[in-house]
Amino acid sequence: SRVLYVSKHLSKTEFFKSIDSNIIYNSLSKSFETEAGKYKYQHNKSPFIVLMICSLKDYKGIKELLEIAKFCKKNDLIIFNLILNANADEIDNYFEDKEVPENIKIFSKQYDLITFYKDSGLVLNLSRIDEWVETFGLTILEAMKFGIPVIVPPVGGPKELVRNGIDGFQISSYQTKEIANKIIDLSVNPLLCQEISKNCIKQSAKFSFSNFEKNIIEIISSS
Repeated sequence: SRVLYVSKHLSKTEFFKSIDSNIIYNSLSKSFETEAGKYKYQHNKSPFIVLMICSLKDYKGIKELLEIAKFCKKNDLIIFNLILNANADEIDNYFEDKEVPENIKIFSKQYDLITFYKDSGLVLNLSRIDEWVETFGLTILEAMKFGIPVIVPPVGGPKELVRNGIDGFQISSYQTKEIANKIIDLSVNPLLCQEISKNCIKQSAKFSFSNFEKNIIEIISSS
């Protein structure tokens, strides 16, 4: 009798005629919000770590990340952490015929991402804009809750989460050179990163668990 969507993008894509609908953005758990709230973003870490978390699929932008890392090799202080939702054997098979730059560290599936977020100066989502449009982007919200600047696709749910140039940057993963240059710029610009960090925290508050809970209760009560 009613359809709930996690983003405006999904609402437009999966529209059901003649059925009442609402948009309720996803939220993080209370425990995650509490842990993130204790953290203060620090740019002056060495090296400057760029984090990407995704499944082991081409359309998630893994090939593009390899290209970006190669562009950034000229800067010895930039390191990439890639966490994949896969086991060690699956990862070995996937990268068997691929050249992995030395500035990328690859991790198998992790159940505790808190430490990785705390170590990161920037978080990437490189989902291909023509093959995998994110309906929301939970890892993006997690990063923003920690006050970490993000680079995301200019389509889908991420576009509703991240205000371009304010909380991070909306850049297609196919623009690998532009993303690499942006990473290099951010790695040496602590003042800009700190300003973006403050904006991320404010923006992420709009997607709080309390707002999610309030919206759900209002919908149930009105049904």
